[in-house]
Amino acid sequence: VFTITYFVARSIGLGYEDAASTAIIAGSNHFEVAIAVAVTLFGVGSWAALATTVGVLTVVPIMLSLVWLCRRTRGFFSGGDQVKKSRGARGLFCRIPRDYRISKKTLEQVRHQIHAETKGILEVCGAVSHPIRLRILMALQVRELCVCVFVSLLRVEYPKLSYHLKLLKKAGLVDFPKEENFLIYRFTKFGRKLLKSVEG
Repeated sequence: VFTITYFVARSIGLGYEDAASTAIIAGSNHFEVAIAVAVTLFGVGSWAALATTVGVLTVVPIMLSLVWLCRRTRGFFSGGDQVKKSRGARGLFCRIPRDYRISKKTLEQVRHQIHAETKGILEVCGAVSHPIRLRILMALQVRELCVCVFVSLLRVEYPKLSYHLKLLKKAGLVDFPKEENFLIYRFTKFGRKLLKSVEG
């Protein structure tokens, strides 16, 4: 059954991973089902139950030999010899096309960026994702503004506006030095640079 399934899978164009897993599943004896059926029909102390239990011991080396055979013949499948274990990928597999070249140094740089800390970037993206916060940033391009101006022009209640301004400050986009009795909001250098880069 294993041989038929393995070569039929290859003939219909399945990849190595699909063909190998399908053939091994088809070739297994489903010994769990066999044990359950034997115990149900003939009882725990029957010879049938004993035979199905002992039979498992012969299945293990047979299945291991089929695994060895699959690994030895994976080159017969399209892309089968390109399945390589990625170093440092914690057991994950990736398909590397033959015509794609990437140096180890570049790969390490990409891996570093993928696993880099993203909290700051997420805070910035979240800060500019709301219409009210975006309008605040657009208004600050004109000049530094008191919070009372935002309350009046945006028609937003002060507690709600305070929440939005707090998120902008946390993301490092605005600052608010206190002048006399007023909180004057203004861009930080980072905030102004970010908005210019988005507009440009």
